[in-house]
Amino acid sequence: MILAGIVLYNPNLDRLRENIMSITKQVDKIIFVDNSTISSIDRNKMINLLLKDSQYVYIDNKCNFGIAKALNQIMKYAYNNDYEWVLTLDQDTICPQNLIDGYKLYLKMTDVGIICPKIKDRNFEFENNELGKTDFVEYCITSASLTSTKIWKKIGGFSEELFIDYVDFDYCLNLKRNDYKILRVNTVEILHEIGHAKTYHVLGKVILTFNHPPIRNYYIVRNKLVCAYKYSDIVNVNREKKEILTHILRVVFLEKNKIKNIRCLYKGILDGKKMISEMRF
Repeated sequence: MILAGIVLYNPNLDRLRENIMSITKQVDKIIFVDNSTISSIDRNKMINLLLKDSQYVYIDNKCNFGIAKALNQIMKYAYNNDYEWVLTLDQDTICPQNLIDGYKLYLKMTDVGIICPKIKDRNFEFENNELGKTDFVEYCITSASLTSTKIWKKIGGFSEELFIDYVDFDYCLNLKRNDYKILRVNTVEILHEIGHAKTYHVLGKVILTFNHPPIRNYYIVRNKLVCAYKYSDIVNVNREKKEILTHILRVVFLEKNKIKNIRCLYKGILDGKKMISEMRF
């Protein structure tokens, strides 16, 4: 059996409806974990409709516990109710009709912790059309990925201390450390966009900025630093530090909200170092 899990956070309801319609017939049940902080009449109507349908399960956290905790809530429900695989979805992900059929061919691979799709990013014009039907990858995003419930349990779940950002990469590194693989099915494709990208041409180089809100930049640098040291046995810490520095320079010199971003970036580095010193993971 396959469970779909969608984490909600103040969703666009029209987009969410499209998401639900695209996946309902492909899975056995859908669970919604709601981290929303804003209520509305339309949202409450939608929730009431979900509660009336036996295919849907709704959990209201009544506040934002972060993506990692919500994902663990979904996986725990799946584990306790004998679902072997969980399709994790962002609230705005529209699934292709061949998503689950494309994945089902590979469900018996016992060393695979995640089966993921090919990602087409709106921010990039190029596309690799020379890929085979499948290949093993180092990382994948959470959305539209099929996660093994048993392996989730074995490796200790998602790291709730990270709250948001790098939660998926942390999980992928944990899989690798425990000798599990990530299988990408290239015949299944989803459209995905990171942030609000903008391209700059600086000294003959093309630089892409993602223009995240300052609070997201806080979590990005904090969690990337934490993950670098947490998995220092399998990642290059110095390379990760260089990538953090590149991110900081890109945000400070090319993006808006400079003062707020600088404060959040600085705090992210300080809090990351504190987490590392306290080994809170």
